[in-house]
Amino acid sequence: MLTGEIRTAPRVLVMASAIGCPVVIALLIRRQRGAVSVSVVYGALFLTMPSAQTWLSVLRVDMIGLAFSLTGLYLFLKFDRWYLSMIPFAAAFFSKFTFVVAPAACFFYLISTGELNKSLKYLASYVALIGGAFFIIQTNTGGWFWFDTVLSSRIHFISIVRAIMPMLKEFRDCSLCLLFVALAMWIGRGELLRGTLTFPAMYLATSFIVMFARGKAGADSNYYLEWEAALCWCAGIGYNLLRSDPKVSNWAKIAAPAMLAANVLVVEALVNLHRQLPLYRSLSGCRDAYQYVKNYPGDRILSENVGAVVLARKTPGVLEPFLWSRLVVQDGWSAAEMLEMIRARHFDLILRTAGIPAAFDPVLSRWPDPVIEAIAKNYSPTRSFVCVDAELAYERKPTGP
Repeated sequence: MLTGEIRTAPRVLVMASAIGCPVVIALLIRRQRGAVSVSVVYGALFLTMPSAQTWLSVLRVDMIGLAFSLTGLYLFLKFDRWYLSMIPFAAAFFSKFTFVVAPAACFFYLISTGELNKSLKYLASYVALIGGAFFIIQTNTGGWFWFDTVLSSRIHFISIVRAIMPMLKEFRDCSLCLLFVALAMWIGRGELLRGTLTFPAMYLATSFIVMFARGKAGADSNYYLEWEAALCWCAGIGYNLLRSDPKVSNWAKIAAPAMLAANVLVVEALVNLHRQLPLYRSLSGCRDAYQYVKNYPGDRILSENVGAVVLARKTPGVLEPFLWSRLVVQDGWSAAEMLEMIRARHFDLILRTAGIPAAFDPVLSRWPDPVIEAIAKNYSPTRSFVCVDAELAYERKPTGP
């Protein structure tokens, strides 16, 4: 099981990556003739973006992958040796396979500059590196890497309609920043044609495509992180063009940062008061829930909150309930073994979310109907907690005479 040191190290890595992202954004702006002050301000802007605030402290690969992607972009811009960017781009891809938009932006940028041969070499090299690494990992995992990264994901259906509303909310939250970028691109459209804005604009466009993955079952706003980074890059380049353009009035140069500051204050209030505060409240009882699991005499625990089981150094019944349920309901996997263990009261303790309807909901429920019914027949709720995915603790029902 995980030790305290092992749990701490990945969290430090995530936070270091989250801090590194605005640093690299600042370097990207500076690389394209941005003033030092502009580069620092618009790099730091990333940490105030709505999705960045939500995910910068969460133990996931998103910030790590984004840091690799941005690093690859910087190496691509800074050095004539374009192949230097391949390693961080590959590392980003293997962090999360949606991190392909940065190399895609590089590829399209090379085409836009008339370097077709170089763009084809770039694409071929990237595909070869990814393919070679994939083959090595696939071989060393006995074929499971393909299943974990590709086959298991195919059951997560994507609905474009479901993606639209969260995307519109993201655009609303970033509306002032978006408006600023649009105005900057219009005023500096000559620079867009000459190349200063071309690369950031391409990155913004390619990262926009990934936002539609928000319509995938179980997806969240972490798919917006790369778009937010690209938006900060574009905003920084755009403002630098405005402040250096003699035709732009002084009041406009002053109004731009004021507008951005207002956007930051609004987003901070919106995210922290309307999103983060309810989330913190829903976690207020997790300390008690985790301590309860740790002190519980049994070792075999079936839980929707797998973290509570792992941190207690006990044995989880399923490592990924969300994925397992979809493999059963949508892909035809058998639930017979799980049902048999529940009916035989194999598990010492079961942790579930309260308020889930009996009928299987592909978005909310972690378990198919037969599993929920088997739990109800063989286990009784004995404790409740204010903790996400660990709201009710079930223990075995007394055995009849």
